[in-house]
Amino acid sequence: MKKAMMMLGAVLAWAVGGFAATHEGVQLWENGPLWAKTNVGANAPTETGYYFWWGDTLGYKWQNNQWVASDGSKTGYSFYAPTYGKTLDQLQAMGATGADGILLPACDAAAKQWGDDWRIPKASEYRNLIELCTWSWTTNNSVVGYSVTGKGLYSGNSIFIPVCGYGSTTNITSNLTTIYLWSASSDGKNSYRPSFNASSRGGAFNSGRSNGYPIRPVKSLIATKQATAAALDTRTGTREVKATESIAYDVA
Repeated sequence: MKKAMMMLGAVLAWAVGGFAATHEGVQLWENGPLWAKTNVGANAPTETGYYFWWGDTLGYKWQNNQWVASDGSKTGYSFYAPTYGKTLDQLQAMGATGADGILLPACDAAAKQWGDDWRIPKASEYRNLIELCTWSWTTNNSVVGYSVTGKGLYSGNSIFIPVCGYGSTTNITSNLTTIYLWSASSDGKNSYRPSFNASSRGGAFNSGRSNGYPIRPVKSLIATKQATAAALDTRTGTREVKATESIAYDVA
């Protein structure tokens, strides 16, 4: 049952009780979320996609030596998101985060750009990605990056994360050597930003939100379906038909 669900998650071209996917993703460890196959704004795993300033949901791409926003505009925007320099109390007051410092959906670029319950990963989910998966520095269609593969039952599932560097107001830095990604987690004036290169993988609350980074979304494997009120058979995951109710369950 678990292996079957894992394989379904790898394809992600399915729907359960109204839970429909619009972007491909895979599960990389037991009870873990789906990790998207691409960054927000990318059409393939090897593309960087949009760069975001933390809490900004518009996103920008570097084209012809200038930044172009996801709405097509080329001027009239600031690269310092409204969250820049804000304390945790200020972030809560402006509706950007909850008390835990996690971005709320209104300021979550993955949620705004993709919808369908996709979101920016939390710091803890990046730590699990680092610790629970196998990482291989490799080249995919001439693009350097990491192939991240699950272990055990999830060893057939993997994602590719391309080098991307980070965005400043005038260019992209370290574009050919390093991967930087945003998390949704903040400890106040800093937000957690993992970084990866050929020799190291890690992250810390060390970004003051003055730079732009890509986003690799995740989706929790929780869905709602119509089921009956009879006791759940844990071997088969089914119930006898008695009365209809709405339940939440983990398809992992």
